[in-house]
Amino acid sequence: MKINITSFGYFGYYLASQLYKRDSLNKLYTNLPSFKTKLISNKNIKRNILYSFPYILNKIHLNRASNFLNFYTIDNFDKWIKNNLTHSDIFHSFSSFATKSLKESKKRYDSMIMLERGSTHIEFQNNILKNEYKKWDLKYNDIDNRIVNRELEEYEISDVIIVQSSFAKNTFIEKGINKNKILQLPLGIDLSLFKPVEKKDHIFRVLYSGNFSIRKGSLYLLEALKKI
Repeated sequence: MKINITSFGYFGYYLASQLYKRDSLNKLYTNLPSFKTKLISNKNIKRNILYSFPYILNKIHLNRASNFLNFYTIDNFDKWIKNNLTHSDIFHSFSSFATKSLKESKKRYDSMIMLERGSTHIEFQNNILKNEYKKWDLKYNDIDNRIVNRELEEYEISDVIIVQSSFAKNTFIEKGINKNKILQLPLGIDLSLFKPVEKKDHIFRVLYSGNFSIRKGSLYLLEALKKI
């Protein structure tokens, strides 16, 4: 079985590396440089690092420039994949990154299309974020409508939509997506790195790992800490 995977940044890379270990990876299409993809042989990789530019801009805190270029970068990354397609039995991509190439792979090779969505249905996500920003009296910029339209088209194209929680799954069902098309698959972890250890004191600690933002519910965490 041949499996192709798109990876815009690290989205999809570790999945690809595990498939490579099992001799199931055909091609990884990525914008990651070679020193970031050492777990996979270069013969199994198609790369174009030009499409990592918005990521670099974010790293040096030029967020407005990155946001402005985001759609154009994603769209051209997708076109590049389409122009470099190889045969696959399964084509896997995270949502919004491969609308054209998913369609082409299905048309040309009759590939099974597996779309992974790392959040809720994009329309639900946009609405709930809008409400949260309003609650905290903050300005909200809607998700780029061009990205929304890409995702909606990908939901339609896909044979399987992978989500990470029952909450996310239900938002798709509420938006009219057939529940039999949705696969709930929680994120895995490396148990050699993340495992319980014996507690050696009685100090109560709270650990938060992630982006500190409205989207992640960080202000609710601050409110909870006030009550401890």
